[in-house]
Amino acid sequence: MAKLKKIEAKFYLINISPSGKELDHIGNDPQKLKAFAREVMKEYAGNFNKGLSEKDIKYYGKIEYNRYYTHEDPEVKQGLRKRGEAKEGCHMHAQLIVSRKTADNGRLISPMTNHRGSNAGHSQKFGQFDRLGFTERCEKAFDRTFSYKRDLTETFQYRKVMLNGTAMERADMIVAERGYQARQAKEQGQALEPSKREKKELAQQQETGQEQQKKHGISRGL
Repeated sequence: MAKLKKIEAKFYLINISPSGKELDHIGNDPQKLKAFAREVMKEYAGNFNKGLSEKDIKYYGKIEYNRYYTHEDPEVKQGLRKRGEAKEGCHMHAQLIVSRKTADNGRLISPMTNHRGSNAGHSQKFGQFDRLGFTERCEKAFDRTFSYKRDLTETFQYRKVMLNGTAMERADMIVAERGYQARQAKEQGQALEPSKREKKELAQQQETGQEQQKKHGISRGL
């Protein structure tokens, strides 16, 4: 039987927070959110590369319908709202409490592990967990489960590149976004095809922006 040290965490919390657009797509249906939560746990189990399935994961989940203002919200700081007051709109989300032990108490698993198995045998013994990969897999699971056509700007890959990518990577992403817009516009008889010159100018703009951020001590990370 697997044992935890006194200083080790016994549980982890996973928040599943669909965007407003995603909630609209599923009709704000809590049953569909529950179904997606089960898909998330399938991805969670598979991401360890230890031959686990969702049945091997011990977890408890609940649906929450509200979010509340905290002392960090600008509205509270400005005196417009009170701490603990419910926020307006639909804020349905799921909270999952996941055990460090597998359902049979035989193995310890942690999404915070930094092991990167060099081969299948190593992964089976020590486990591994790609946290960025897990986020992308969950995103694709939502799209697959609910036939959701995700815009480029909604993707995790887009956000990651725009926050942490190089100037050229960010320029490439902007060009890809414009290409998507161009395809949409063509259906309406408009043309927005980006040129190589525009791409070069975008890269220069991104480099300038990054230099300004460094001067002001701005750092970003996922």
